[in-house]
Amino acid sequence: MRLRTAGLGTILLAMTGCAATPIEPPQTSVAAVRAIIAANIQPMKIGPFVAAKSGMTNDREIRLRAAGIKPPNGSTFSSYMGELVTEQFRIVGKYDPGSSLELSGTMVENRANPAIGQASGTLAFEFVLTRHGELVFRKILRVDQRWDSSLIGALAIPEAEMQYTALYPKLIEMLMQDPEFQAAIK
Repeated sequence: MRLRTAGLGTILLAMTGCAATPIEPPQTSVAAVRAIIAANIQPMKIGPFVAAKSGMTNDREIRLRAAGIKPPNGSTFSSYMGELVTEQFRIVGKYDPGSSLELSGTMVENRANPAIGQASGTLAFEFVLTRHGELVFRKILRVDQRWDSSLIGALAIPEAEMQYTALYPKLIEMLMQDPEFQAAIK
């Protein structure tokens, strides 16, 4: 009986370790806000942010060894990016739902590899900017991040989550600094 109870406890512990926890709702990124200010962009509305393929499994959850993370509020990582962009633009007064400029995005790559020793993450979106419904900018931008990853999961998993979620504001910075994007918004 004691062996059966211990075995059940081990199974339950392993199962809860495999659960995906939601990340925090979009937060202000000082670096992304500075990049938006430096780009001196016109106010714009934010359109839909979606995944390239319907049913893209890593749009709803990213596995980090025995654990996983998922977007807040049962949403998707692609819509999380749209919420993050909106929040950063709103903070600097560059969000205008009535603007003739509209920025939207399609997630084309979303990965995290929390390998022991050297972990990595990749995030790529195709950003589209229209003015009065006419295409003025379309480009795929991608950020890659590498970090040291501990053998100990209790240390590696929180670090992987932090490094993975940092990809989103880095991609916003990259977009704001892109010379083609800057030319398109003038």
